[in-house]
Amino acid sequence: MDHSNVWIEGQRLSALKKGYADTGMIFDTQWVYDFEALLYVVADGGYVRAKLYASEAPGSGRQMWGMAEKSHYTVELIPRSASNKEKAVDTKMIWDIAWDMKGRSPNHNVVTIVGGDKDFLPAVEGLREAGFTVAVASWDHSVSGHLKRKASRFIRLDDFFHALTYYKTTS
Repeated sequence: MDHSNVWIEGQRLSALKKGYADTGMIFDTQWVYDFEALLYVVADGGYVRAKLYASEAPGSGRQMWGMAEKSHYTVELIPRSASNKEKAVDTKMIWDIAWDMKGRSPNHNVVTIVGGDKDFLPAVEGLREAGFTVAVASWDHSVSGHLKRKASRFIRLDDFFHALTYYKTTS
């Protein structure tokens, strides 16, 4: 799972749903997604190994990553660049998927990619050519059209927005 895709684009969708765009706010920073609910949606009742990929500035996000781990995710943190930019998250995710599927039979293995970047397209195409079923789960507004079409199945997270959502409370 590409955490930043789910997180940032979910905040954008929440802002639109709340009408914040009219006020110039394009993100709802109070929006949070439920890790367990997301796993339930994308696993579709099946067994799943879940891995969350994220970039991290030093010292940030520790509470969030603990919540993900409690929800049965393995968390892979990739340090941000010196300019605090996210680098290599998608590349690491693609590499791990390819490595994990190497030598596996496609008969009973479904690969689910939670993320919408076009960077995932070669992996989706290669897995499909090898006979794997590949599901892509993303917000409709942020998924690459090519990626959506090449996947065996597209899971539109928008359809599960309320089930995935909770809001941070301010004290």
